[in-house]
Amino acid sequence: DCGTIHTTQNPSDYKQTASVAEMASRIINNCSYSFFFGLLDNDIETVKGFYKNSNQLLDSEVKFIASRQRGKVLATISNNERYAINLHFNDVEKELFFDKGE
Repeated sequence: DCGTIHTTQNPSDYKQTASVAEMASRIINNCSYSFFFGLLDNDIETVKGFYKNSNQLLDSEVKFIASRQRGKVLATISNNERYAINLHFNDVEKELFFDKGE
């Protein structure tokens, strides 16, 4: 067994060519877990494309990640389970990771 972690701020990086997009879609569909924070329109379309062949994103899920609000994440934990999660930060975390502790 092994695992890999794929991260990007721009999912559209994974669709530079048709073959790259196809491989990215296969990888994402085989991931045990995936997390999508707020995305721009172009990246949302890319992520929707990753799931076009299985367990497509619901309109409510698309709206959730399109809201681009701090602390909101769409978490996929299996082929048919996704959750809209609101993250909360304590005061120390806010000071460490956010401008002016906001």
